[in-house]
Amino acid sequence: MLRSLLFCALTLLGATGPTALAAPGPDPDAALARLADYLRIDTINPPGNESRAVAFLAKIFDAEGIAYETFEATPGRGSIVARLPGGDQPALMLLNHSDVVPADANAWVVPPLSGAERDGYLYGRGALDTKGLAMIQLEAFLALHRSGRALDRPVLFATTADEEAGGYFGAGWMVRQRPDLIADVGFVLNEGGGGRVQGTIPVFSVEVTQKIPLWLRVTARGTPGARLLAPGAHGPGRSDSGPGPGDGAALCAAPAARGGRGHEGRGRS
Repeated sequence: MLRSLLFCALTLLGATGPTALAAPGPDPDAALARLADYLRIDTINPPGNESRAVAFLAKIFDAEGIAYETFEATPGRGSIVARLPGGDQPALMLLNHSDVVPADANAWVVPPLSGAERDGYLYGRGALDTKGLAMIQLEAFLALHRSGRALDRPVLFATTADEEAGGYFGAGWMVRQRPDLIADVGFVLNEGGGGRVQGTIPVFSVEVTQKIPLWLRVTARGTPGARLLAPGAHGPGRSDSGPGPGDGAALCAAPAARGGRGHEGRGRS
């Protein structure tokens, strides 16, 4: 699954010309280890402390020789934007956020910030929302950089703070105070879509709009989770803290290497 998502991300990056990537492809085992390390960084919002994630990512970009800028809307609430140069087409931004929602450790089968792998599942608050996405985008971004290809547009990688509480200290602050960082951006790939295999065909959903009212009255019963699906929607009912009874809880699979899946854990209804 991780290989499929990385391929999809690389395809959408818009590199020019028919030449294949010259550098070796992403290493799923290394990507999984990096995600596990990222999950262990405490960026629970509140209070956030997203500058810890910025330091983690900045170290990677320094090692790769990739230019980046960081900013803090307020002390400890950091964001980072890295850039690969390209042609004059509108830039493409890979956007994710480093903050995660709180987690009740009593409702988890492992500590929420453990980044533990058990039975093919990677556990950690943020595995899906959106530290898993960040690492998928990062692998694509690094592979594109290592390829040395000429790009028809700049490609940006942006990790922002405070998304879970409205983005005021993250993307919102960047738009208000540092619009120069994103002035040439014409396209953004962000959370909200998803992918799965239907039969033998990978299918990726594309979100085309938001913020259109749809009023529903829903009563839900069962174990709370960060993402909720009806029992049996993807096989037997499971919770996002690991396999469990068919109790209406969430199956939250953030792609992990070796064909595994990552889970966010219970604790948010």
